[in-house]
Amino acid sequence: MRSILLVALGLAMTSALTAQPLEPGRHPMTFTASADGTEQPYYLFVPSAHSAETPCPLVVVLHGKTATWQSWFEATSVCEWAEREGFLVAAPHGRGDWFYLGLGESDTLDVIEEVKRLCSVDEDRVHLMGHSMGGWGTWHLGTAHPDLFATITPMSGWAPLDRLENLTHTAVFVAHGDADEIVPVEWSREAVARLDELGIEHRYVEAPGVGHESSLISELLPEIGDWIRDRRRVSRPATVSLRTQTPRRGRSHWLAIRETRRYPELAGIVGRIEENRIALQTFNLASFSLNPAAAPLDTSAEISLEVDDVPLTAPPAGEGEVLLLRALGQGWTVEVTSREDAAPPPPREIALPLDPEAGELCEQMACALQSAFDVDAALLHRDLVAPSCPSGEWTTDSILDIYLRPMDSLCIVTVTAGEVSSPEALAEWSPWWWGEAVVAPPLPSDDPQRMVRLLCTDRVARRMGREAEPTGWSIAETLAEMGESR
Repeated sequence: MRSILLVALGLAMTSALTAQPLEPGRHPMTFTASADGTEQPYYLFVPSAHSAETPCPLVVVLHGKTATWQSWFEATSVCEWAEREGFLVAAPHGRGDWFYLGLGESDTLDVIEEVKRLCSVDEDRVHLMGHSMGGWGTWHLGTAHPDLFATITPMSGWAPLDRLENLTHTAVFVAHGDADEIVPVEWSREAVARLDELGIEHRYVEAPGVGHESSLISELLPEIGDWIRDRRRVSRPATVSLRTQTPRRGRSHWLAIRETRRYPELAGIVGRIEENRIALQTFNLASFSLNPAAAPLDTSAEISLEVDDVPLTAPPAGEGEVLLLRALGQGWTVEVTSREDAAPPPPREIALPLDPEAGELCEQMACALQSAFDVDAALLHRDLVAPSCPSGEWTTDSILDIYLRPMDSLCIVTVTAGEVSSPEALAEWSPWWWGEAVVAPPLPSDDPQRMVRLLCTDRVARRMGREAEPTGWSIAETLAEMGESR
């Protein structure tokens, strides 16, 4: 009954807010999640400067692990800062510790659309920032949806390095404490070095003597305000770089990936426009679309098109139409179609040897990996595995979202059975925020000196300081192969 009343209250609140402008200040809110129809909470701050005639920038703030949608509003000075700057602030929950994957990602995008519906938002000035797990979420969502944000500000987080090229037109403010005992500062340094290589606009602040504490947020907000205040989204860039493993995260400005050739390998495209000439370079793509109306083109004149150094005839596209390109042997075909017909097909179902309804996916996954590599046991960390499968069925997309770092390489190390069962050894091999180290199937305890072959990720092997035998497979590749072979 209580949950029904809360849902009714949330719907009534939303209906009332639609009918009249929101008053300045903090607002506890709910929205209906597009993924599963549930009511989910978020916090919204409205500055005094907001009015129907004055669109405001929107800052989306992502909380850390074990925190909630309330944490930024309760533990930082974000509301006082936003009032001075004239920023709207939205704080989604992202289903808690989902690392902004799966349902967490979908909910965050829903919150942005909900705030746009309720408030007057300057859509060219949507900014994303987060700390810790929210720092990861900021990197992830920024690279997965690069045409949505003007800037991203990941703090004390870590980045998907293979997707940083997607941030070509996004200004990045990176912050990290050099004494961080939870997320090593080297992970931000690594990302910043890659941004340097790519020539992407960024600023890096490394706070001396600061650990993982969230006080870093309030200390840096004035400087972050100076950085993002006048920055706007680049809406019609002449160059677009896009890398993805799934078409769900394969859209940027005027390009959209429809199908990849080899799942779950990275796929990508780079498009450049100069004087109505479009030059495209692709890898691992089966089909993609190009929207001339969203590109810096003179659509009333002839458009020159070249894909992978092969010229193509670009037919004229009308309003609401796009060019759909499909791989054909070593070449490409091009046709005009509606945007709806060029949309990616639904993710493929895969028959994984895991039961998404049974819970404890970490143990199931470890057992499946152990069997696949014929080792004694596999080691995974509970908090890096999704709490459940959001769709109830395994698909190519849900496999990518089951593990925080799906492309981590798997390797085999030789250790004693006693070490594997020792809480002290497991703690030494694992940062505490990764959660409990799960070893499955359980090893017999009658001979602690027996040597066993243990499957783990290369990151865990490096913490062990042991020589590792690489398998040549990532977690995502292994799970996909299991599903395809069943």
